[in-house]
Amino acid sequence: MRSLLFALAIAAALLVVPAVAIAQGDRSIDGAPRSRVVVGTSFGAVINDAPLSAPRGGGNFGGTAVNFGLTVGDELRISPRWWLAASLALSQWTAGAGVDAGYQYRRFELGVAPRLELFRWPRRLVAMDLHLALPIGLSRPSVEAPQRRAFSEHVDSQWGWYAGSTLGVTVMFRLGREPPHRSVGFRVEGGYYRHSSRRRTTLIPVDAAEAPVVEDAAVVDGELLFTGAGVLSF
Repeated sequence: MRSLLFALAIAAALLVVPAVAIAQGDRSIDGAPRSRVVVGTSFGAVINDAPLSAPRGGGNFGGTAVNFGLTVGDELRISPRWWLAASLALSQWTAGAGVDAGYQYRRFELGVAPRLELFRWPRRLVAMDLHLALPIGLSRPSVEAPQRRAFSEHVDSQWGWYAGSTLGVTVMFRLGREPPHRSVGFRVEGGYYRHSSRRRTTLIPVDAAEAPVVEDAAVVDGELLFTGAGVLSF
């Protein structure tokens, strides 16, 4: 929870920084694209030791939990160098000790991110920028357990949160000469995310004489995430 509050404080501070302090030398945004639609794919890898109920299967198993996902977002320009983004993402694990054991792991995310253009290289037909973002939001993991003969396993995952920081490059190709300058391009981005949620696992023996076993566990992981996306601005 402290990590989430820290990330929220940083994001809030970034949003209230006076535009004049970061926009020196910027041109007016009149005629420039004011919104973007972003659609891309992601590749993630958990890099820390996680509980046995997580895709990595715990530090004793070694290896890396890998997931692939799809993300869709919309970004609104709020100043010459600042964008505010909202996004939806869905991912599924394809590697890890838990996956090898027959579990299926998925995760749904809903979040926002202030995005700052650190450097910009505007040209007549092509524009490129280097940007920093601090994504935060809600996360809902889900787990499907494999079938077993001696007992059945039910996993109930709760909503959690995520926070992170990313660095990326966006390259845009202008489609017309007259304002508004619509453009199409691509983005490459990478960064670190921290996810936190809780999970309740219930083991129900086939033998009715045996009592069910219930386990509540916190699931926290650190993840390196890389995204490649197409971008349409208008």
